[in-house]
Amino acid sequence: MSSVVDSSFLEGLRKSRVLKPELIAQIAGQADAEDLPAAFVKARLLTPFQVQQIAEGNVRRLWVGDFVLLDTVGWGGMGTVYKARHPKTGEAIALKVLAERFRHDSGMRARFGLEGVAGTRCSHPNLLNTLECGVTNDLFGDADYQVMELFEGIAFHELVNLRGRLEVGLACDLVRQAALGLHALHSQGMVHRDIKPDNLLVGRTGHVKVLDFGLALGDKAVSDEFSLSMIFGQDCLGTPDYIAPEQTLDSFNVDARADVYGLGCTLFAILAARPPFQAPDRAQVLKAHRELPPRSVRKWVPSVPKELDDLLQRMMAKRPEDRPADMLAVAAELKRWAEPSAVEFDFSIVLKARRKIAERKGWERGASQTSKSSIMSPTRSTQLSVGSTVSERPPRRPPTSRPVEVEDPHVPTTPNAVQMMAAMQKRSGTLHARRKKRRHRLNTGAVTAAVLGVLGALAGISWWLLG
Repeated sequence: MSSVVDSSFLEGLRKSRVLKPELIAQIAGQADAEDLPAAFVKARLLTPFQVQQIAEGNVRRLWVGDFVLLDTVGWGGMGTVYKARHPKTGEAIALKVLAERFRHDSGMRARFGLEGVAGTRCSHPNLLNTLECGVTNDLFGDADYQVMELFEGIAFHELVNLRGRLEVGLACDLVRQAALGLHALHSQGMVHRDIKPDNLLVGRTGHVKVLDFGLALGDKAVSDEFSLSMIFGQDCLGTPDYIAPEQTLDSFNVDARADVYGLGCTLFAILAARPPFQAPDRAQVLKAHRELPPRSVRKWVPSVPKELDDLLQRMMAKRPEDRPADMLAVAAELKRWAEPSAVEFDFSIVLKARRKIAERKGWERGASQTSKSSIMSPTRSTQLSVGSTVSERPPRRPPTSRPVEVEDPHVPTTPNAVQMMAAMQKRSGTLHARRKKRRHRLNTGAVTAAVLGVLGALAGISWWLLG
């Protein structure tokens, strides 16, 4: 049986074109007393991901154009991120591929393309750099992809999930770095418009990268913004928990100060492990951003310096003119409290946990469906990035959300939010029961009426016959 399996594996390996035939023959000849797939992994010629794909007969999934796929490092409703080998340089890169179900969706393809263009327009140490964009053709049609630098990091909300509320020094340093990256983006005439913990990664050394430029457009892309508006038919793009007040009314006429607001909300969230505003639904959250004054973070974390709280209040000011002038000003003020620190995590555990979540959500099978109308969603889902969940169990997660994917709403971690969500579910169940009971009464009434009608008709016929 083993020889049959080995023969089948070797045949699949040869078809995959991942290794040269002479190299395959060399390892196969040395692996008499050892499991053949394990021998290639031990020799660092194949990855466990590649072995699995070959064993399952999915050899075509090992290539995207000329890129050889090495592993899956990110899943999401919009697509998948792979670790891949660049065909020209041989270096490991991150390859983001649009999901197969969107290959014939002109709207999602346009958004994916705009994200790639925005990512290539600006290079900075604190931005996740997009190296190139392209489209390749396979048996299933055109496949849109983006080539990005490979950065092994976890998102800010995952760091909070791992460590709890972040210390003031670490939180200020992480947000300070993000501010520097965003200043570079703003210098190119672009506004990110979706700043939140999900879109900020931190590596083991404490280095920060801003990612996801799907909504980052600027004064040089007016036609692209018009196209995006026409595609999704909405004027409000962003994420409810972190969106600036003016952006809730018109997302296409905001400036860099909208990102200042989002970064202020993000700093609040990683310090307090909760967003600035919480409400039962998206509409109320947006209204709170427009009308309610931001609460002091010191209510939840009294150790936060008063001056830092004042900065947060200014960053989250309702009027753009009352916020810090730009991201350089934000970074300069945060430097006072910033304390750089390494961040410990096991990236293999990150990938293992994220894979479990992807399987649970059906992302690996391409089963999840994303609506065009959900460009701004109140729900939460796992961040599509090169690094994410750090827990073996389904993450309890600080309140965060994605602007596009709507697959997996989650319960915020604060007790009040949990109670509120439970009450909503109970109320929903009660309403469902009432509706079911009402339908039952209506159905019973309808049947009774029908029976009476038939009896009446029969009585009428009998009376006519007897008469």
